[in-house]
Amino acid sequence: MNELDLRIALHRDADLVGEPAPDLLDQLAVRRDKQRRQRAGMFAAALGVVVIAAGIPVGSSLLTQSDSGPAVEVTVDPTPPTTPATPSTTPVAPPVTEAPVTTAPVAAEPRECPDQATLLAILTSSSKPPADLYPNSFASLCSGEWAFTVFNHDGVGSDGLPFANAVSKLYRFVDGNWTPDDRDARCKAGDIPDDIWELTCNAG
Repeated sequence: MNELDLRIALHRDADLVGEPAPDLLDQLAVRRDKQRRQRAGMFAAALGVVVIAAGIPVGSSLLTQSDSGPAVEVTVDPTPPTTPATPSTTPVAPPVTEAPVTTAPVAAEPRECPDQATLLAILTSSSKPPADLYPNSFASLCSGEWAFTVFNHDGVGSDGLPFANAVSKLYRFVDGNWTPDDRDARCKAGDIPDDIWELTCNAG
């Protein structure tokens, strides 16, 4: 019912109940506004209850989802303390210095094989020169530092008859010079090279 209908009803009933109070309409308007505010408050309260009731399951669901996830524990490894380096006390061996290798001087090889005249001159200049030796047609044999030759030796025997024989001589090249050597001892020691051993060691 609106205000117009209310006024018509009041005029219609005025004759039955008498003259209405002069502020009746204002009282009715105030009561209507009060009822309207009460209904709005109730509606707002009901709406708040609904919202709160709906929010509880949602919040519980969120809490449940957050709790159901695996807990991740973040572990921070502490930085290990730095230990100062300890100086090494191991004695250091001194560098090894190799001693110089001393090599014996290599004897110079003779440039050429000396002939019998040269070897005879060397022989006769020794402290005990043989007597009555002379060169013959036998050529000198040489191999490296060794030289061999056969001289002739003429003489007269105790019977007064002349004779001739051969005298074998061995030489060795030492310090740049040919020097008489012991043929028998060198042959027994195996010092004579193979290429001249046969004639040197088997000669008479």
